[in-house]
Amino acid sequence: MPAPTRAALGAALLLLALPVLLPAQRADTARKVFVVPGDRHGPSVFPLVDYAETRPVVAGEMDFRHYHTSAEIEEWMQRWAREYPDLVDLYEVGTSFGGRTLWQMTLTNKATGRHTDKPAAFFEGGRHSGEITSTESVLYLIWHVFTRYGSDPEITALLDRKALYVRPLNNPDGSDLYRHTAQSNRSSVRPHDSDGDGLLDEDPGEDLDGDGHLRQMRQRVDSGQGEFVLDPRDPSGRLMQRVGEGRGDWKVWSEGVDNDLDGRFNEDGIGGLDLHRNYPENWRPEPGRDATGRGFTQLGAGEYRCRSRRPARWCSGSCGIPTWGWPTRWTPRCRCTCGAPAPARRPSA
Repeated sequence: MPAPTRAALGAALLLLALPVLLPAQRADTARKVFVVPGDRHGPSVFPLVDYAETRPVVAGEMDFRHYHTSAEIEEWMQRWAREYPDLVDLYEVGTSFGGRTLWQMTLTNKATGRHTDKPAAFFEGGRHSGEITSTESVLYLIWHVFTRYGSDPEITALLDRKALYVRPLNNPDGSDLYRHTAQSNRSSVRPHDSDGDGLLDEDPGEDLDGDGHLRQMRQRVDSGQGEFVLDPRDPSGRLMQRVGEGRGDWKVWSEGVDNDLDGRFNEDGIGGLDLHRNYPENWRPEPGRDATGRGFTQLGAGEYRCRSRRPARWCSGSCGIPTWGWPTRWTPRCRCTCGAPAPARRPSA
């Protein structure tokens, strides 16, 4: 073969080997999956869902017509700390299982005295993944106080004479799983053997129809082999009525498949430990692998990794500060080991 022909052939092969980039083609860098921290026997990657309920009315403006994501909440807390330096301290009180910072704010008028010298109340939200209204309530409290201080006499007197400790989001890992995927869990995403088979998180639900929700499935069985019947009040035939095992002709499961082939559906999804039952005080182990989710070690849920080595009494509510966010007076024995320091005794409100 003549040399010019060989050169032309080589050039043609080189062109064929080069990638073809058309103007309409763009690299898709948009994130499409949510990755749950932790090592487990089941999946840790789930499709992201853009729920309309999590979209702000106007980006960057506060509204309470949508559920705020953890990124929005943290952004607003940082923004308020910059805008109201005389009224707020923003600080880290611990880290989540997935390494997320747990942020807390102290609200008081610093010019009228230290927060440790004033009567105080503690408000928190978002301990359980799906209780996102509690996070919104605490976030609204912060916004309400800041936007009315100086114009509302009662709000002004509140921060002048007292202090508020507020933590809108106790469980960023679980709440993000709830807000951004079809998955849900009660508390921490820390892997857990919920069904006692020696495997961790091996049987989560699956969004089989891709609609962004885990709904329910049903199967018609022989009479007396199920625990549900069609509800006679529903002419569409969709509503089910539970009548008890062995008395119905339908079985109902949550949407998904039996990943571990034990005859049950979605009984060991993401996590399983309950932050609301995993305190350093008044804690009991999890005998018989019961459904309480207390865990096998104190603070084993891993969401309250405080910087102090001492028992995290302030986090647990054992100082007379209820974890549900109800205001209360401090007790003389309170010791804050997971947040701003507290004095030996506080004045009465």
